[in-house]
Amino acid sequence: MEIHKKRSFSIFELISYTFVSVAFIISAVSLLFSLKSADAKITRSDILLSLAQCALGIFAINLPILLSTLYNIKFSPALTVLYFAFLYCSVYLGEVKRFYIDVPHWDDLLHFSSGIMLCSFIVTVLPFSKIFRSENSLSIVLLLTIAVSFSLTVGILWEIYEFAVDHFFDLNMQKYRLSTGEPLQGHSAVFDTMKDIIIDLLGALTSAIISFFSLKRKFIH
Repeated sequence: MEIHKKRSFSIFELISYTFVSVAFIISAVSLLFSLKSADAKITRSDILLSLAQCALGIFAINLPILLSTLYNIKFSPALTVLYFAFLYCSVYLGEVKRFYIDVPHWDDLLHFSSGIMLCSFIVTVLPFSKIFRSENSLSIVLLLTIAVSFSLTVGILWEIYEFAVDHFFDLNMQKYRLSTGEPLQGHSAVFDTMKDIIIDLLGALTSAIISFFSLKRKFIH
């Protein structure tokens, strides 16, 4: 990712963008029709949750274009495609195809991946600021602290989003109740939320540690 003159999407970016966008739109339309036929296996709340995620996915997939327009920030083609793939895995496979339920630790894997991706985003953008153009270890640590903090902040904002959706639409994104509808109590009620935040942090720290040695090696050479 880098800041430079405007560029057009590569063919791979266009293909992945189109593929994922169409998947979201078709899924959203299909879910709208499914609202009338919700059954015990796939409840109305499940469908509304998937619809909310598809709407968020449609917004998120256009973020690179928005950032490019407002701030002239450009993702590298490889990172852009990986970002689109992440959205596909989290929204389409995770929610629409129910991988979060059917595939063990799917949610944990995506939270860990998002921690890495968000931290890497900041690490690659901020060095263009003169304050970080230094071989000093303290400068690198400051950069990585900001990157980890940003990644964790986004993770916390995501949990706030889940809380708001659960509150206003009576959903269960934060897994505070069982599939039978029985609410969890005490430590169990906040376990999923805290686990997600901790995994976000672990992903960001993993990226920060790798970036530290990578940046030190870059300055040395």
